[in-house]
Amino acid sequence: KLAPTVMRGIGGGLGRMHSTSVGLDKAKAISLGLRWYETDGGCCDVEDQVQDKILNKIMADPDARNHEFVAFYNRELNDLKKEMQLVKDGRLALGALYFSDLACCAIGCVFKQSDKEEDGCDLGRKYSQVVDFTLLSALLDGYCADRKLPALETEHFVAFMQLSLLCNASWRFVKFNIVEKHNSIPDQVKNSYQELQQRIEYLHES
Repeated sequence: KLAPTVMRGIGGGLGRMHSTSVGLDKAKAISLGLRWYETDGGCCDVEDQVQDKILNKIMADPDARNHEFVAFYNRELNDLKKEMQLVKDGRLALGALYFSDLACCAIGCVFKQSDKEEDGCDLGRKYSQVVDFTLLSALLDGYCADRKLPALETEHFVAFMQLSLLCNASWRFVKFNIVEKHNSIPDQVKNSYQELQQRIEYLHES
């Protein structure tokens, strides 16, 4: 099938990229106007999450602070901070690159609509989206062909998928329930964070 072949190729590209040393240090990166993965958290808002900037934005809004999403977000935010401490402690070899590349790729590419017949387990019946393990295996096989995942990265891979999803879910919530709340936003868009929240909940149970 084409999809696993594509995923294997994407994984291989990430693995080769992560195996390459370019001799770029923090000072050089800053002088070139580049984001530095150890402080900027890759290409998403994870550092803003760690510093509670997103939480403060939510709690500053009188409508959002009492929203049902907040309790879920607070629980997951605590887990996010614990995982990112591994990065700050230098225990994960790639730090935020691992998070922003491999985990983010996985959350965007390996979920599928649940088929009640094919995915007839309890999770398949409970959640509308489940992991397509054929695609996930292809992504990781391709990656590991060029760079083996150390044991700690393997152990925390699902947690990094969850925190990647949380960054995206909270972005949707803030964008469509706070920033754009005075505009005519359809309920489907306002509630689009729920799709990603359900993926996090599914990963907790799977």
